[in-house]
Amino acid sequence: MRRPRPFKDLSQRFLVRRYGLSVNWNCTYREIAQVTGISEARVRTICLRHGYKLASDPHKPLGIMPVDSYMALRNPFMRNMY
Repeated sequence: MRRPRPFKDLSQRFLVRRYGLSVNWNCTYREIAQVTGISEARVRTICLRHGYKLASDPHKPLGIMPVDSYMALRNPFMRNMY
């Protein structure tokens, strides 16, 4: 079980929020992690938990749908949405 560490959590949240506000949230999880020294997974958790909206990460690989799954979509409008 994880031991509660409220001051560490608050300080990490402060670092993420301070950097995000300084660039008007025009950044990625990776950039915040590099600047603050917090892991990218932890930055993502903090942002999602507190509703911080970030720009999309251009280095993140795109989700690719296999062809058979794409063809199995019954509704043609769903194919257009992908």
